[in-house]
Amino acid sequence: MIQQKPEADKKRSGGGEYIWLSLIGDEHLLLDKAGSRVVRVYLTQRSFDDSVLGTGSLVDLVDIRDDTITDQARPELITARDFFFYDKKPLSMRRLRKSLRSVSLSTSSPPLWRHGLSTSYSLFDGSTPSVCVVHLENKVAIFKDGRDNKDHIGFKWNGVFQSYPLSETLRSKLKVEVVDRMISKKQIKLLLGFYPSFLVLAYTTPEEGYCKKLAVALL
Repeated sequence: MIQQKPEADKKRSGGGEYIWLSLIGDEHLLLDKAGSRVVRVYLTQRSFDDSVLGTGSLVDLVDIRDDTITDQARPELITARDFFFYDKKPLSMRRLRKSLRSVSLSTSSPPLWRHGLSTSYSLFDGSTPSVCVVHLENKVAIFKDGRDNKDHIGFKWNGVFQSYPLSETLRSKLKVEVVDRMISKKQIKLLLGFYPSFLVLAYTTPEEGYCKKLAVALL
């Protein structure tokens, strides 16, 4: 059910419009249209089920907390009480991709500032991003990696092949099971329902001293 915005909530909300992209753990990844950045949002008292969320849904933040715990590995983290859902249709894929283009990663930087599948928590100092948008200008492959038996997405970035495991949220959206190495446009469209132009990549919270990189959304 779409919530109408009561007068009290107008005063307590973030006062902006955010585009819902995906989940990583208990955190929502949103594109902040006003700030032209991707943020991570933890909700303390959410009033909805995740099934109401769809890529491109337009939301606002209710009761942003000033005492958000600062995490050197997640400088984009915001704590709020709940979402307000705008009475609007989700953005079309075309409009969503147009918005993502403005925040996509420069090709001069490795995805999430370092090569590899994980980064030691001790290396984070709050000055580097924990989430980024990658413009997939070259062909992609989706395959089961024999090293960890997980589904990965791979692509070339500055001439170097990169691959990252799919998050559980992203895997749940696959139309069919990943078999071997799926590289043709026909295979990728069968798997996703479309051919992706953008990838949202994010670090997990620390596990045994390391933050892992996960592919959390394809658009």
